Amino acid sequence: MAVVVFGTAKAALKLDSPDDFDISKFMLENDLADDLIGLSLVIVGSDAFAIERQRLRGNIDNCHSLLKNKLMRHPPAHALTRLPLDELNSWLTVSVKQPPLDVNVCCQSVRQNEATIYFDPLGAATISALSTLQPPAVNSARIPIESPSYISYHRQTRTQIALLDKLYSLVAIDGTTSMLHWMVVDIPAQELASSANGITKASYIPFVPLTPATCSPFALFLFSQPASINVIPTFCDDLCDLREKFRIEMFKQRYMLRLRALSWISVCYDLPYSYHVLKAATNSSLNSTLKGKTSVSKTAASASSFICAMFHVSNHHNCPLSTSTTVTAIVPFLLAMSLLLIDIY
Repeated sequence: MAVVVFGTAKAALKLDSPDDFDISKFMLENDLADDLIGLSLVIVGSDAFAIERQRLRGNIDNCHSLLKNKLMRHPPAHALTRLPLDELNSWLTVSVKQPPLDVNVCCQSVRQNEATIYFDPLGAATISALSTLQPPAVNSARIPIESPSYISYHRQTRTQIALLDKLYSLVAIDGTTSMLHWMVVDIPAQELASSANGITKASYIPFVPLTPATCSPFALFLFSQPASINVIPTFCDDLCDLREKFRIEMFKQRYMLRLRALSWISVCYDLPYSYHVLKAATNSSLNSTLKGKTSVSKTAASASSFICAMFHVSNHHNCPLSTSTTVTAIVPFLLAMSLLLIDIY
């Protein structure tokens, strides 16, 4: 967008139709060729944060067309291309808490402040797996499908008004393997604006890439339900075959769901999360040593060597852990997954 400033015209300005305005012709007809005072150029973008800011204020947005564009041209994972994108009609807001950290791990200093991080599917954002240990906060703005303006929703103001009998499902999966990490069903429509309060069928499992120093896409989907699907059996609490064999397109087809919103972000097994794993392993070693056991202590040392080597730190370096903050203890099965990798490699 260009902003042009001219000096005061010598006579009444002659203006053509705004639809076919020609600035060169305008300058010649009004003798303004020598009266240009200033010129400024503004680049108007469609970045995710500006769009989300508009959505929160209830303004116009067209996020879904942008998401469709990105998924068709540069899908971050195959699982995100298996569903009909034409069904999208809502924007999903997902955020996680980043804990404060000031530590040394793998001979490197790591410092981060406490913050709320929002998923940015239109950008190329990444987050630490340390931020996914707790379930993310999820909410959504939508318009009723029954509205006459549904076809041209992107020209209309968003609304939180919905029929009370509408129900929704929230599903979170590994974008690469499709493994199920979270499922909440029968979410009332009136709850979408604040949080995904419904019936949990698959308890939340923190999303963590299997290998240190790698990143993987973590995806969340919001579906509308034709009726209650509370008949779905409850999944196991930890990793199991049912979760690993979960296929979101088959789940959608079986219960006649419609895709309404989605979001994703790249989650990394980085140094902050590595500290989390190694600290838990060290604490476990100390407890085992007090009980007269040494095998776990050796496992902790092996974990440190394995993880730090993935960040290109030689085994010959002595890299003790140190901290000035306290972090939450790791979920036991996540530690088991990390230690299992040591045996594999």
